[in-house]
Amino acid sequence: MILASNGIISVSRGDSDAQAFITAAGITDNTQKTAITQLVTDLKTNSLWTKFYAFYPFVGGTASAHKFNLKDPRDLDAAYRLTFAGGGTHSSLGYVGNGTSGYANTFITPNGLITQNNLHISYYSQTAGTGTADDIGVFQSGKAPIEIYMRYNTTSSLLYLNASAGNSPTTTGRKYTVASRTNGTTISSTNNGVSTSVSSNSASSLCTVPIFIHSLNNNGTPLGYSSRTASTITIGVGLTDAEAQSLSTIVNTYNTTLSRNVY
Repeated sequence: MILASNGIISVSRGDSDAQAFITAAGITDNTQKTAITQLVTDLKTNSLWTKFYAFYPFVGGTASAHKFNLKDPRDLDAAYRLTFAGGGTHSSLGYVGNGTSGYANTFITPNGLITQNNLHISYYSQTAGTGTADDIGVFQSGKAPIEIYMRYNTTSSLLYLNASAGNSPTTTGRKYTVASRTNGTTISSTNNGVSTSVSSNSASSLCTVPIFIHSLNNNGTPLGYSSRTASTITIGVGLTDAEAQSLSTIVNTYNTTLSRNVY
């Protein structure tokens, strides 16, 4: 609400970027509209809005709603709109992998877009790991290590960001993980808002095929299908620990508004 000089209260139009997404995704539920608007506002207020190539909030409960990128909600490959293949389902909790054949193509090809030592990925999971499935990533063999993926199993998590070896947080389960690198020697991770580990790894050349969700894109072929439920996924430039913690708070607040927070 805004109080005008004449004393009449008018309704604010809200954020134009949030409204563009709401319109594209066909969101009609008022709680969902509020959650998206607050999410965009919080990201901008905390100077994070420009940090993303893609932000998938998985709101609306359907494939047609879940495919859109909050940063650029055009129905185009160039806007990093998702295309779903091989199965999987969609619910109020987000995008659910089937563990056997389902995946999504982000159309985000690291080479030519991502700076070698400046990137992050994040994954908000509603379910614990049940095997060595890959939740998000890309890999090409026969080259220097060029992996950007998050792998979860029942005992640990492996986070690879343009490196031959990744850090392995000891916590697993329902959580929000932000993995980031801002230089050529370290990878940091934040789980549920808490920094848990830092590993030293040398960055390497970048993949020329796009990143997949709920499987690893193994040089064009999906591999290691995940059965987990993703409520929010982001891909973007590297984040400092403070920025990762801020993002964690914002994303968890968003999912709390939608009654699906995990911490």
